[in-house]
Amino acid sequence: MLFLAFSLLSDSKHKNWLYISMILSLFSIISTNARGSIFSVPIILIASVVYLYHTIHLKIVALVSLSIILGFVCLYFLSGNFKERINFTKHEFSNIASGNIEKAVSSGGRLQLWKSATEAFKASPLIGSTYSKRECIIKKLHSKGDVTSWTEGVARGHAHSQYFEMLASNGLLGVIAISLILFAPSIYFFKKRKQVNNKIAYVGFLFVIGFIVYGLTEVPLQANLISSYYAFIVVTLVSLQENMVFRYRENNGKQKN
Repeated sequence: MLFLAFSLLSDSKHKNWLYISMILSLFSIISTNARGSIFSVPIILIASVVYLYHTIHLKIVALVSLSIILGFVCLYFLSGNFKERINFTKHEFSNIASGNIEKAVSSGGRLQLWKSATEAFKASPLIGSTYSKRECIIKKLHSKGDVTSWTEGVARGHAHSQYFEMLASNGLLGVIAISLILFAPSIYFFKKRKQVNNKIAYVGFLFVIGFIVYGLTEVPLQANLISSYYAFIVVTLVSLQENMVFRYRENNGKQKN
């Protein structure tokens, strides 16, 4: 919602509502203290700059970058919860770098789940492994000392990553699926940036990039409601983009005639 509102800002007749939507969405992100959501904000803003690199000035890029840095610095010193989450993350990364993965409860746990998912993929690289088989693989890894006992308590060996989850459960078919579901639409919208009314393509690009980023640490498309919402928005934006291009070409053809 934050980046949908952000991408619709320019030339909109409802800027006030969009600003309110952005503020409330950002407040929601900060309030939840979910690191995946917090860290996605600067990443998607960078993607926005990359998309618009041919139309924006370097001063604007520098200003946006400085604003992001100052914003996070202010949050760090003004918000106790935000500061606690950042310090917790630093502590976890320090433990991971030292090889004490078991002490990095959250990030280290995810790394172990990703390792387990990779082993499940190796066991059945074409079509992936079943949940029960993935749980057996985790037990074997634990018996060898490759993962901690914590991973055994995770139901179905859930990977906590869209990519590793599809790799483990669907194998190479999952790689093809995720490429078509996420990366193909992002490439499509990026290529449309120089066509007529690229506002639609810009909205679509940021929307898909958001899911690409969120998929690193979560499995958003596993939920039927979220995957249906994602598919509906992407199909709608593709249809609007193609219809806009068709009408533009049709009008140009009539003018030439």
